[in-house]
Amino acid sequence: MSQGEEMARGMRSVGGVCLGLAALALLLAGVVSATLIIGPVTTGSTSIWNFPSTGCSASVTPIASGNFPVNNGDDIKFYYNFTYSDTRSGPNLQVAHHYFNMTIAYSRASGDQFTFNTYDTQGTSSGSDSLNLTVYNVLKPATIYVTGIAQVSGACSAYDAETGVLTLV
Repeated sequence: MSQGEEMARGMRSVGGVCLGLAALALLLAGVVSATLIIGPVTTGSTSIWNFPSTGCSASVTPIASGNFPVNNGDDIKFYYNFTYSDTRSGPNLQVAHHYFNMTIAYSRASGDQFTFNTYDTQGTSSGSDSLNLTVYNVLKPATIYVTGIAQVSGACSAYDAETGVLTLV
């Protein structure tokens, strides 16, 4: 076998090994893919009324805290489910603003993620909705702070906020 044939044969062997490694990497990428995990769900509510006198309330349930098992590369989706209610009746009612906010602070990322909705009511209305945020490709060890806010303002005002702290393990 000539020197040129030996080099060509060696190049084919190296090419085969590289092709095999590339196929293995693609296979592992499919097997070791990110898993979507649902984080603790937050709930909140706001309410305004005018019988027997005008009043309002806002509440957020405490958010579960503690160790949260994940694998590196997982995605964690957080939900904030909420309701709002305005049972006032009568003429010339002031508009009530029902505000809901969810904020995520991830110790391995700069800046917070947040999302919010505001609903305006003027008596005899109610509704429910949900907010969600996803933290992608988490790495452990790390900490995630999840804050839910509920606020009503207008004829009266009320505010509540809760923060949960998750330690990724």
